[in-house]
Amino acid sequence: LADKFKLIEVRRELEKILAGRAARLASPEEKQHFLDLAGAFEAAGQKDDESIFIHADREFNALTLKAARNNYATCAIGPIAAQTRRFWFLHFKRFGNLARVSRLHMAIARAIAVGDESDARAASDRLIDYVEEYTQQTLQSMIYRIDQRQLLRYWAHALYDPLTWPPNYLPPGSSIYSLTVSRQESLAGADPASK
Repeated sequence: LADKFKLIEVRRELEKILAGRAARLASPEEKQHFLDLAGAFEAAGQKDDESIFIHADREFNALTLKAARNNYATCAIGPIAAQTRRFWFLHFKRFGNLARVSRLHMAIARAIAVGDESDARAASDRLIDYVEEYTQQTLQSMIYRIDQRQLLRYWAHALYDPLTWPPNYLPPGSSIYSLTVSRQESLAGADPASK
């Protein structure tokens, strides 16, 4: 799980570089395109329309890389962005906030469109703050669901064979592992005839 956040840490710095450079170096035509994309992000958020957002996001990412004019940053961000975006799209329906993520993208696009490098970098940071928060919430929910499944397996195991300790699928240190230890210790102290 820590690797997810290390990935986001690197993405944060690269995205800031790209947003700042795009704001500084974008041509007038590119700035107009960013302004149009800001309008598309606004519409996606207002209409809660995922298809508008996905189309605008794809254009925004490609345009930012082009306007930033730095092949090294482009090569570095490619695999990192692909992994974090894949995670986002996989879990978006359950945990995402389209209105919020649209506003965050709109802010970056507008800052680039007016050539405000400092604001573009700050807006990029706010987007990555959201990515971190979204990732944290998603992973916590996934861990909770895994823990619930382990608990069900534990009780099924306890009913079938209560003296087997500990089940090999329980990680040491987990709350369910502790329950298993407690259960085994209580059974060990019971009357042998009752075992």
